[in-house]
Amino acid sequence: MFHSKSRTARPDGHMGVTILSKGSTFTGTLCCRGISRIGGNVDGGISSEGTLIIEQDAEIIADIKADILIIQGSVKGKVTATKKTELLKTSRLDGELSTPLLEVEHGSCLNATLTMSDSEPQTTEPAMKLVHSADTSDSYKHQDKSGAKAGGVGNLKALRTQKRHHKSQKQISQRS
Repeated sequence: MFHSKSRTARPDGHMGVTILSKGSTFTGTLCCRGISRIGGNVDGGISSEGTLIIEQDAEIIADIKADILIIQGSVKGKVTATKKTELLKTSRLDGELSTPLLEVEHGSCLNATLTMSDSEPQTTEPAMKLVHSADTSDSYKHQDKSGAKAGGVGNLKALRTQKRHHKSQKQISQRS
């Protein structure tokens, strides 16, 4: 019923993979390091030092804390990613999300209170990135790092405007 494969740190410092496969069920607090994949059901909490991948068939009802979080399945709870969150097209997230960087693929479902934190160093990437979204009729809402809110087509325009503004500021500073 419960299948787990875990490797300890190698001499070069890299961590192995933890796998909770499809059909497995875990209740309690799951702590893992390195790259971790969850394909089964978890009820409780997940703490990951590294990358946590929630596979397409996974159903998670838990508070999650991870460095990098990639969601393909269903998650309900309070989610915190200290570096980045990716919502792939098959994902569903209900609850709360706190992350400095968010990538959302077209087709994903996000029903959460979103907090964009500045815990990571500033980069030239936008705080939120819409991936493969040719259909701008969908309503996307987000709050960027500066606190500005946008939705729908205006969201894409706001991101483009921010990018142009950032690019022009960078060019001005390079000339000086």
